[in-house]
Amino acid sequence: MTMHKQVMAEVLKQEAFWQERLDQIRLRQALRPDVVDEMLVRMEASVLEVLADWQHLAEYVQGEDK
Repeated sequence: MTMHKQVMAEVLKQEAFWQERLDQIRLRQALRPDVVDEMLVRMEASVLEVLADWQHLAEYVQGEDK
């Protein structure tokens, strides 16, 4: 496997991991919509930042492939 494919595979794996975490946080929030859990709000913001970073890296790697 080429280095490019290895990097892209890791990026996709990380994107899926962080997306799953985001889905879990949002599910927990949906189960208790009447309660604002500040920790979950902060966790969601952090996960969104990390996910955005991985998505930008994916775009960069895909751009390098062209």
